[in-house]
Amino acid sequence: MRYLGATGLYTIYPDLDAFGHVNNVHYPRYIDQGRIEVLQKAGIDPEKLKERGRRLQLVSIETNFLFPLRHGEEIEVHTYLCGFEGESIEFWQEIIAARNDRCVFSAMVKCQVTDSTGRPINPAADWFGAIEAERLRVPKTKPQERLMREFHKTSANAENIEKKRVQRQLVTRFHEMDTSGSINHAVYFSYFEEGRWAMFLCGDNLVHDLRGEKGLILGSQLVLYRQPVSGGESLTVNTGIHEVGRASVICRHTLEDVKGAVRAEAIARVISIETRTGRPTAWPDELRNHFSDLAM
Repeated sequence: MRYLGATGLYTIYPDLDAFGHVNNVHYPRYIDQGRIEVLQKAGIDPEKLKERGRRLQLVSIETNFLFPLRHGEEIEVHTYLCGFEGESIEFWQEIIAARNDRCVFSAMVKCQVTDSTGRPINPAADWFGAIEAERLRVPKTKPQERLMREFHKTSANAENIEKKRVQRQLVTRFHEMDTSGSINHAVYFSYFEEGRWAMFLCGDNLVHDLRGEKGLILGSQLVLYRQPVSGGESLTVNTGIHEVGRASVICRHTLEDVKGAVRAEAIARVISIETRTGRPTAWPDELRNHFSDLAM
């Protein structure tokens, strides 16, 4: 594994959600900025590569949310190159909070280099060979290991989960696209969050039980990118419940187009917390029963 460098950032007020902490959808944006900046310093400019018909496309991202961030925090994004695996490149990234030098977020990011047709090419034989890296795997954290196991379980049980899924329709927007002409990978986190909130809000506004002394945080999430999405597409976020715990729930998401093709999949672990202490707390009975009715 090779350390590529650090990028300094600040959290800003618009990044906060109703619970007073930085919303989960912004963390992928932070590490995306950090990854691009260190690659540029290493002589790999994505914009120049685009002129050559090359693109760095995400295959998957496994995230682990360790501690919440607040408004105005100074953070550093640390990026490591883990190595090459076939046609894929693996990065390990961490967000460190300056106030206590604590890691608040980590992610394993797997990418592919593609040509102008979207066909994967061998990065080691092309432009990415400019960076030396040992073939070394970063040990996954326990939450990430569990998510991968749960994803395989939900895949086997996908038909049953879909029987009780909650659907949310949306239309992608122009400002969600990046210079590749496709929806930026970080935006998918907001799509899946919309799906979860559609689930929380169904019924008799049960989400009101989570306001005031109780809140929600995303503990971890695995996203698998299947096909690129363009601006102006009509999509459906399908959300089902795989497992209900005392203070957590595991959700399974699929993002489908109008033809039913899956463009992305995700599995997420959502945790109920006390807003004052940030510690996990049991779901309100009504909300837990609501989740249990949706679970398979």
